[in-house]
Amino acid sequence: CNVRTEPDDHNKSRIDGHPPLCSSKNLYRSSVLVLLGLILLSPFVLLKRDIVYTVVNEYVSISSSEGGVDLGRRALERPGSRTAATTTSTSTSASASAPADCSPVNTESTVDGFFEVPTLETLGAWTSERALDLERSVSIVTQLSVDRLNMLENQCRSWDDALVAVIYVPVDDKKEPYGIKSKLIDIQRSIDSFFSVMESTPNTCALRVELVGQVIEDERAQPYPINALRNRAMSLAQSPLVFVLDVDFVASPRLGMPGDGYRDPEVWARLMALASDRGAVVVPAFELVDGHQMEAYIGEHLVKSLVTGGKAGLRKAYKQELVGAFNARDFEAGHGPTNTSRWIRSKDPHAVYKVDYQDKYEPFVVLARTTAPAADERFVGYGANKLMFVKSLEAAGFRFVVHGSGFVVHVPHPKTSMANRFIAHRKGSSRDPMDVLRDIVEEELARGVFRPVTRGCERELGEGR
Repeated sequence: CNVRTEPDDHNKSRIDGHPPLCSSKNLYRSSVLVLLGLILLSPFVLLKRDIVYTVVNEYVSISSSEGGVDLGRRALERPGSRTAATTTSTSTSASASAPADCSPVNTESTVDGFFEVPTLETLGAWTSERALDLERSVSIVTQLSVDRLNMLENQCRSWDDALVAVIYVPVDDKKEPYGIKSKLIDIQRSIDSFFSVMESTPNTCALRVELVGQVIEDERAQPYPINALRNRAMSLAQSPLVFVLDVDFVASPRLGMPGDGYRDPEVWARLMALASDRGAVVVPAFELVDGHQMEAYIGEHLVKSLVTGGKAGLRKAYKQELVGAFNARDFEAGHGPTNTSRWIRSKDPHAVYKVDYQDKYEPFVVLARTTAPAADERFVGYGANKLMFVKSLEAAGFRFVVHGSGFVVHVPHPKTSMANRFIAHRKGSSRDPMDVLRDIVEEELARGVFRPVTRGCERELGEGR
């Protein structure tokens, strides 16, 4: 509606000190029309949360020129509720000596239900009996859906150390898989068989797996709970260092180092000191240049040969333009600050270099388990989840240092339905809900009051890990 300056009582009101956007009469009339339209269209809408966010973002787009994020966030407020901006939280400075704490799940932190936090229930657990030197161990922590066991196998076969994986399946109120033909007992048997094969195969990972479910009513309206799964995997790790990695990447064994790699006492001491001093150790990410044009099994075999060939083999493939920095063409900001060309030129496996954080940076990092902050569990589905986790590291005073020899390579695969829906949102007129949440979190980070919302918030970060 148009901006009005009528001197009526309603129009004298201000939002966060900004002039009114429009007259109350026009706003009321527009709101009624929008609500009537939503009621008529609701039977045909698959993504029920998109209805909310379409309305929210209409307001955000109007208000962005008048008050930035704070003004737009008022669109999320309902009568009698409080937005995330008014959550009672203690201020956290970037130079704090301990990691930022977290916020419990409540109507304030979830903006009265607009950003729901997943509730996960354990449906099965498997733990390797292999002996590990936990004093000098790096655990890969990852998460996946039940249809990606083959990718977990790729990781496990190349990583002869601890690997913690949390597998997710949506279930109905009877604890049977939702939207999946297989029964729960068959999924459990499949994981059990997979675990037994990995356990009996020499030189593979020491695997710890947990199968978790979430009772849902609509799979599209309750997307993949990615950050809740990350936190669950982190809580199961026992190694001093954790390597936060997505399941569709394969890591170079022993972080690409010769001999005992990081298990060498001197090498371990340097790595541990770096991570313990609020260091986020960046492991460069690569991809096959023509991976999207390959059959899946061809890509898997090429990736395996690359990680087993170490940095020397990867350097050769890089110079032949067979591999490149991950997502360099589609989203350079994600891994650009890592400075892949500098990493390729360095021939000293122990040489590390510091890089500056830049907006939208989202590298894979090795962290000290006891100082690693939690991920905000309000982020679900695709988009902004890891990006905002990395930004919270920077805000908490972590330094980004690139490892001298370790690397990961992406296993090519078709885009998921979640990714396609996120991309469709980006191209459309409405914003994705996770982009709205990202604005809220970024504003809180800028003010030094951000705390990740988690269901495990009753524990002080680092305890029990």
